[in-house]
Amino acid sequence: MGFLDKFMGKKEEQQEEAPQGKYGEECSVCGKRGTEKKWMGQYFHKRCLRGLKKGAKKMI
Repeated sequence: MGFLDKFMGKKEEQQEEAPQGKYGEECSVCGKRGTEKKWMGQYFHKRCLRGLKKGAKKMI
């Protein structure tokens, strides 16, 4: 408990259920669970993998 928590009110962390995906692993990009794709030994959400590939295209 921090010093300012008394004044500002402590925000309790809410645990959300992981979205149902093909794998129960964490995404390598965003760190959330419920991934759908496995590529090169890492797990990704479809949305995160698309963003990663678009960013890599811009580097070339």
